[in-house]
Amino acid sequence: MSLITGLLYAALAAYLGGWYLGHWHGNFSLLLFILTVVTLAYWLAEKFKFRPDREAAAAQLVEQDQARRVSLATQGIGDVDGNIGIARDRLLM
Repeated sequence: MSLITGLLYAALAAYLGGWYLGHWHGNFSLLLFILTVVTLAYWLAEKFKFRPDREAAAAQLVEQDQARRVSLATQGIGDVDGNIGIARDRLLM
């Protein structure tokens, strides 16, 4: 997403720069409409694609950690380093 955001900001800067320098005529209403549509697309992608994927990855991380701890406990290893809560929180950011 950050690559797409960077490209959109570059296109916006080029459009505004050309408009300011008089290379073409701009339409502020059209610019606001396009920015609103792009923001809506980002919001929809986040709500229906990226957040569920992150939540699934976080749940899978917790399941894998629990399975690993059970496996290590059967081998007699009880003290395991690592805080899975921090990793899960980073995935959900």
